[in-house]
Amino acid sequence: MIRLASWIVGSLVLTALAAWLISLPGTLTLEAAGYRMQPRLGTAVFMFILVAVVVIGLWAILRRIISAPRNMARRRSERRREQGVEALSDAIVDLPGSTLVSAMTRNGKEFGIRVSGLGHRWFTAPCNRIHGICFDGYEETDGNPDLGDSSITETAGIGAFAMAASPAIARYIGGTSGELLQHTLEMYRITVGEHPDLRIPALDYRGVPTGIDVRRVVETGITPIINTSIAHREPGIGQIGAGRTRAPLACFTAAFEALSRQLI
Repeated sequence: MIRLASWIVGSLVLTALAAWLISLPGTLTLEAAGYRMQPRLGTAVFMFILVAVVVIGLWAILRRIISAPRNMARRRSERRREQGVEALSDAIVDLPGSTLVSAMTRNGKEFGIRVSGLGHRWFTAPCNRIHGICFDGYEETDGNPDLGDSSITETAGIGAFAMAASPAIARYIGGTSGELLQHTLEMYRITVGEHPDLRIPALDYRGVPTGIDVRRVVETGITPIINTSIAHREPGIGQIGAGRTRAPLACFTAAFEALSRQLI
C-alpha cells in the first residue's frame, strides 16, 4: 500500500514538473544540416531530459548484456563451489551411531556443528574471537567474531588441520611455524584417522588428521583449530586481516550428550 501511494505521488510530481517545463515562456532556436527548429524553451528542456533518461536506460541495458556472460560464469563457479563444499561431508551424513562431525559453520554470532549420527540437526554455541594479524590501520577489536563457511575444510581434514604443510602461512595469520606444527599434531588427538592421499612432508608424510570425533573432543577438551579471515564488525568494510580461532566446546558437548541419549 505504501509503495503504491509513493508511486502515485511520484507520478503526480513528475507530471506537474513536465507541465511546468512545457509552459515555460520563450523559444529555443536549433539549426542542424539546413534544418531549423524553434521549440518552446520548456518543451526543449523537457525533451532534453527525456532523451537523457532514455540514453541512461539504454546504457544500463547494454551494461547488463555485456556483463551477462561474466555474471553467469561467476554464478556457475559459485554453484560448483557450493556443490564441492557439500560433497566434502555429505557422504557421512546420518550414519546411525556415528560420532563423526559432518559439518561446521559460523555466522558471526553462533558456531554450529552437525554430527553424522544425528542427521541434519544443528548444535550451536557463541562464536569465539579471532586472533591474528590485521591490515594496517586496524586492530583485532575492530573485527567481528568468527564467521563464514570455510570451516567445512577443517571438517574434511584440511585448512588449519594441515598447517604443518604450510609453515609460510604464519606470516599471514600470525604465530610461528612451530606453533602451526603443534596445531596439526594436536588435531590427531581428536580425529579418527589420517588421509591416505593428503600427506605432510614435515611429518614424514603422515596423512592430514581427518574425521573429527565429537567424543574425543569432549574427552580431551581439545577443540578444532580454524584458519579464517577477520571481517570488520561494521558492514561494507570487508576483510581487515586473517588469523586463527577455535570452535567452542559447548556445541560439541551438547551434540555428544544428544548422541548418548539416542544410544541408550
